[in-house]
Amino acid sequence: MEADSSGALIYVGEQFRVVLGGSERPAPPNRLVGMLLLLLSEAAPGWVSRRALGDSLYPGADASKQAAAVRQAFSRLRRWLPDADVQTRTGALRLGEGWTIDTTTDRGERAEGLRIAPGFEHPWMDEFRQRQGSYMITSRDTKERLLFEAIASVAQEDPETARNLLCSAAEIITILPETELSWLLGVTRPKSRLDPRASEHEGIVATVHLAAGKLRSAVQSYLRAYRIALQGRNFAAMASASSLVMFCYLELGEMESAAKWLTTLTTSDRAQTMHLLVLNAKSAFFWNNNQLTEALSTMRSARGFSRTASRAERAHYLSNLAVLEAEAGDWHASLDTIQEARTVLLGRQDRYFWSNLAVAEAEVLSLRGEFDRGLSVAEAAVRDWSGHGGVVSQWYLREAQAEIVHRQGAMQRARALWASVEADRLRECTGLTPRVAARKGRIFS
Repeated sequence: MEADSSGALIYVGEQFRVVLGGSERPAPPNRLVGMLLLLLSEAAPGWVSRRALGDSLYPGADASKQAAAVRQAFSRLRRWLPDADVQTRTGALRLGEGWTIDTTTDRGERAEGLRIAPGFEHPWMDEFRQRQGSYMITSRDTKERLLFEAIASVAQEDPETARNLLCSAAEIITILPETELSWLLGVTRPKSRLDPRASEHEGIVATVHLAAGKLRSAVQSYLRAYRIALQGRNFAAMASASSLVMFCYLELGEMESAAKWLTTLTTSDRAQTMHLLVLNAKSAFFWNNNQLTEALSTMRSARGFSRTASRAERAHYLSNLAVLEAEAGDWHASLDTIQEARTVLLGRQDRYFWSNLAVAEAEVLSLRGEFDRGLSVAEAAVRDWSGHGGVVSQWYLREAQAEIVHRQGAMQRARALWASVEADRLRECTGLTPRVAARKGRIFS
């Protein structure tokens, strides 16, 4: 996106950037200063009372603390943007004319829901996103519409019960489109980290970021979920959050941070009550470190625990096992696991697991020399994901495509496919994991 050479622009599509007179400014000193700028810019050139600013940015604080906090935020705003047209009068602030809020992304798409200024988590930001986004019901499927309308209706009178409904059904995360899910997350957001389901709610926020491929924002939200669970001694939520923090760090290519969170998970006092989660995390760590033998051995050792797990946990386990077996060259075992997984998986709520199976099946067909069929499976899965999040799953599928094309002998096309997905991955990630780097090495050898 090119910066305008005049005016004052605030870009909030998937990131927060301020451009004044064609020059991009540093990031705000903290999120509340950035939110103060957004609040004033929405009202510009009108005046906003300091009392209203305090109520919006510091809800629940007494009047004297609100006033002091607004003074401090405003002082930091002036130091951050010294040449901005910020005006004061007794009891009120305003920005001059010419401020524009832009919700488009660098790709020219309109950001919606949690993709607007990700990481700026605050009750006022939920309201801001509702105003800036379209928030129309995009669901065409009757079940999706009914599910959304049921929770939205409850939320109007009882946000806590609506939050319980939202957090009790993990499948909602993958059934509802991002726009509707982001709206529900806004209206059910806990007012305090002590509220019921606060950790689980923050975990869903993180998962929405992860689905969009925004790994940094996902890490921040999973860390908040972990800290809330730790404060409440919710050991199951702590384990879930720490495993997902580890996964995000793996995909970011930050292996040392991932190793620390794996240790946090495996040394937890209650880790032994969650064998399948711990073994799945260990396997993911080995896999991303290109230790395929260790990853497969660890995953196979968990089969007994998977038999007593929930349906969703079993689906997750089997789809991951199928991928590992295929990549290890044991395509007979992978085919058996794929068939077993298909008896467990349901519809769109298992979209992530179906994607894993597509990776495994494409790999198996490639190993059998059926390259065109393997590519067809992978390409169909990529199309299915289009517009539905699952960016990390798309990376896996596209990387598998590139290696299948390489095996087929179309070296130039394989490298072009790889270059495209690597560029997308590195826009978010610090570097390539050892597993991804090894696949790249095979394609470019």
